[in-house]
Amino acid sequence: MERRQIRIVPWAQLFRAGLAWLDLDQVAHLVEQATNAERSSEGLRSLERHPHLDRVAAAHSQDMAVRGYFDHRDPEGNRAADRVALRCRGLVVRGIGENIARLAVVGGEGLLATEMLRMWMASPGHRANILDSGWTHLGVGLWHRDGYVWATQLFACLAAELEGAIPGTLRQGAIMPLRFRVYPPWNRPREVEAIVRVPDAGLRIAHGHGYYGIGWYPAQYAWQGQLVSVHFTPRHGPGQYEIGLVKRHTGEYVPLLRVAVI
Repeated sequence: MERRQIRIVPWAQLFRAGLAWLDLDQVAHLVEQATNAERSSEGLRSLERHPHLDRVAAAHSQDMAVRGYFDHRDPEGNRAADRVALRCRGLVVRGIGENIARLAVVGGEGLLATEMLRMWMASPGHRANILDSGWTHLGVGLWHRDGYVWATQLFACLAAELEGAIPGTLRQGAIMPLRFRVYPPWNRPREVEAIVRVPDAGLRIAHGHGYYGIGWYPAQYAWQGQLVSVHFTPRHGPGQYEIGLVKRHTGEYVPLLRVAVI
């Protein structure tokens, strides 16, 4: 006769095993909803999730879990702004903030997201990030390992982003069509125009009708909703060119893309 054995397993172990299927995408979605609910309660605009920021956030959560640290600075010394600059070269970023957390898994997706927001809102620095009126976009990324969840929230103020691949080095006279998705308050065709800054910042460039600029000229561009298309043709020597947007009445400027020309 086969001998039957009974093994007593601690309740906590069974509970953690039952949560092996934890849906991290759902947790991230609930964190996004809870974050925007907190902002709405203070009269602030909701943040838009951005897939590039999600990927950077998830990579940092995974890195902390796998390499065994818990910090905004990774072992290479990179902070959130550095990681976004390295992995999201097409984004035009005006500011970056970050919240991180490490929690034991003690419930389902809803309870986990609620506890995460509770912890952040109870901390003045984390709360300030969540309720910062300057942010436009949000990234949420999580990693689940050994009964714990590592979480990273990325906050960003985005002016625009390049649609398509980052261009490589160009030759003088080459034609490079570019298209950018522009976010408020820069997506105002009647107030904002595209310009090109040339390598020689002291070069006098005629703009026509008796006007000229020192080190810059108006780009050939067209608006279509939130999109602006720029036809870039470098004709003022080799070096680094910069395409950007400028507000006509205030002169406020934001760089969109730097291109090396030979």
